[in-house]
Amino acid sequence: MVWKIDGKTGIPCLMHVADGDKRVLAYEKLEWGNPNDFPVTLELVQCHPEIALITTVDGRGTTDGSPPYNKFICYSFSKSENSQILTTYLAYTYTGPVIVKAWDDEKKSLLENISMFHVNITQKRTPEIVIQKHLERIRGEQLEIKGLKEMAEKAFFDMLWNVRSY
Repeated sequence: MVWKIDGKTGIPCLMHVADGDKRVLAYEKLEWGNPNDFPVTLELVQCHPEIALITTVDGRGTTDGSPPYNKFICYSFSKSENSQILTTYLAYTYTGPVIVKAWDDEKKSLLENISMFHVNITQKRTPEIVIQKHLERIRGEQLEIKGLKEMAEKAFFDMLWNVRSY
């Protein structure tokens, strides 16, 4: 199966887990039986063609009966630093860096140039705060525009299938 972000296919949940005082990106084990995140969409941010935005509804839902959280991932590629810059909200009350590392040493080159930062937007739960923080992070960078959606989709699946499961 070729995975695509198409708004029609559910995708396993990306999350981050505590590792001491750090946060590490992981994906939720399918064996837990929780629904996938759905729907998952990918678009360029209006007036900012240098930012791709992945949005999804958290398949885990909530424990108090409130509506499920939306998750947001802003993606840009810095040509000057040859790095992928991601600013996220993955439904956690944490603000700070997230380590993105492969579970398999043979795959680590896929994730070496990723810089991820998570922003807690629990009170508002809209993408504007994530986008604003992302704009701060990419300021001064020489950014790729051509093929950005495809690059963001590839980075998303590189992370999803190559980080540890939890």
